[in-house]
Amino acid sequence: MEVFNRFIAPKGFKFGAAYAGIKVSGKDIGLIFSEQPAKSAAFYTTNVMAAAPVQVSKEHQTATMPQAIIVNSGNANAATGKKGLINAYKMAQVTGKELGIDPKSVLVCSTGLIGEQLPMKKIEDGIVKAVKGLNLMNGSLVAQSIMTTDKVTKSVSVQFELDGKLITLSGVAKGSGMIAPHMKLHQATMLAFICTDLRVSRKALYEIMTDVNERTFNSITVDGDTSTNDSVIMMANSLAENKKLHSGDKKLSIVAGAIEKVFSSLARQIVKDGEGSSKLLEITVKGANDYKDAKQVAKTIANSNLVKTAFYGKDANWGRILAAAGRSGVEFDPSKVKLSFDGLELVKGGLGVKVDRRSLSPIMRKYNIKVELDLCQGKSQASYLTTDLTEEYVKLNAEYST
Repeated sequence: MEVFNRFIAPKGFKFGAAYAGIKVSGKDIGLIFSEQPAKSAAFYTTNVMAAAPVQVSKEHQTATMPQAIIVNSGNANAATGKKGLINAYKMAQVTGKELGIDPKSVLVCSTGLIGEQLPMKKIEDGIVKAVKGLNLMNGSLVAQSIMTTDKVTKSVSVQFELDGKLITLSGVAKGSGMIAPHMKLHQATMLAFICTDLRVSRKALYEIMTDVNERTFNSITVDGDTSTNDSVIMMANSLAENKKLHSGDKKLSIVAGAIEKVFSSLARQIVKDGEGSSKLLEITVKGANDYKDAKQVAKTIANSNLVKTAFYGKDANWGRILAAAGRSGVEFDPSKVKLSFDGLELVKGGLGVKVDRRSLSPIMRKYNIKVELDLCQGKSQASYLTTDLTEEYVKLNAEYST
């Protein structure tokens, strides 16, 4: 299995992108097209203010086998009422017409400013341009087309062999702020689109994605805010011609490993691009009674502004971490907990340990810091990726409307 830090087109997929004038500059329309209908699995935001395109995509996801994803950036088409819903349907209709496919096989995504109607003339013209520009090499342009406050594009590809066939699994994503995905299966501003030529049943695809999503996209946060538009969509068009995989097949472990590499890479790229961030923090909670407890404690720590600002200030204020754990709602014995930064023990038995500052200072100056909290209650653990909180984050979000 080989991982590539670039986008490689799986068999039967084409990509298009265009500048429609929704944003001041840069590509703002992206298109992913499969030559034949694909098995798919998707996760969407649990925010009750879910945007119009999320509602349309959820409907289309159940109606037929998707064949295309159309996406715009610069406008979220959220909190836009009936007109916004009509416009989301219109995006699917125009895309379907230009591609010569059923509009219900088109999934729709948007990202950007909340509360404004889409400039549909620009959108429609942009879709026409994107369709005309479809080719195998434009995957990286789709990554560009979904950027808003992102500083860098995000993409990854994995290739592996199955039944003597080369399988390609490639993904693009966007996100740097309003990142705290809480997505449910077929029910996440973060977008991720994953394409593969793997031949697999829809049930098997759902089962793998449900498990992997929980440990990757649903285990990252930048600012604790769950977007109205978050979506993770995966399409598998079967053109690699491997023997079809069904639920329970032993070979699915290989596929699960590949999907996890793609999801983990994209999730990490999103957090590394966190708005205004200067540190990448890996929060691991171990010794919990079960995975749910471990994840809840890790999530509470990862979303704590006091913890995040302490790391920005290079202050090893471990009390803030214990305080966050204590308000997580998970029961544990405070007299047993242990805490370390990059393996350097700071707390043992719930009490601070005397630490040589010459050992601690270099850790606090690092970009990537691993925080490990041991509850000493059980054998389960979970991890969360997060960032510090800086003046730059405040400045960006004071100046940029969302």
